[in-house]
Amino acid sequence: GQLANQITEKKKQTHITLKDKNEIEIVAFTDIRYVVAMGGYSKITFIKNKQEKYIVMSNSIAEYEELLPSEMFFRIHKSHLVNVFDIQTIIKGEQAYTLMSNGAKLSIGRRRLSGLLHFVKDLKIAHE
Repeated sequence: GQLANQITEKKKQTHITLKDKNEIEIVAFTDIRYVVAMGGYSKITFIKNKQEKYIVMSNSIAEYEELLPSEMFFRIHKSHLVNVFDIQTIIKGEQAYTLMSNGAKLSIGRRRLSGLLHFVKDLKIAHE
């Protein structure tokens, strides 16, 4: 299918094509804020022309985890795949969550917190 082709091509890719019934959005990976699983669907929140938009796609979150670059996106929860550069704050504790730049709070799976903290720490070193 088309998503499979996008996955094979992903080495060269910087954008993803998102289609729903009404529109086709070509979105830079860097403009995607996060993906939230909704059953077998995925709701992708992104920025287009400085506006926040979202589109619901009939692909699973696992497919987007595969497709989106792993140096930029982290699966913080079975239902949440986030662009780590969009995280404002990571709140640790019993109910850990990330605070995203748009104010969204996305919970972090208990087993994924330490992986996320390592991932972000390594990024900070890389970006200093």
